[in-house]
Amino acid sequence: MNFLYVVVAAPLLTFGVAHAQTSTGSLPMPIKPAASAAASMPLTEAEVMKVDRERGEFVLKHGDLPNIGMPAMTMAFSVPDQAMVDEFKQGGKGRFNAEIVKGKPTVTHIEPAR
Repeated sequence: MNFLYVVVAAPLLTFGVAHAQTSTGSLPMPIKPAASAAASMPLTEAEVMKVDRERGEFVLKHGDLPNIGMPAMTMAFSVPDQAMVDEFKQGGKGRFNAEIVKGKPTVTHIEPAR
């Protein structure tokens, strides 16, 4: 009889914990936007804190990224195109878009600040 309670209660408990960890003001993880929606998203200001050419990553100090529910912070982003990596160096400023690709925050567009 106790085993039945565990089987029934475990999924409900897991849902309750996951729900409790989501604050009412937080944004849900979005479904990947369509290409036209991504192209129309406003660009976010960023400063390049580090360029890791070997790993294909930027560490960016950036503003809010509402499309992926991320507040302003400094963090690493994957960069799928080596040309993007070669275009920027530490201390450079730019504007970019990012999406979650294969579970990793990834720069999908970046351009130098004007």
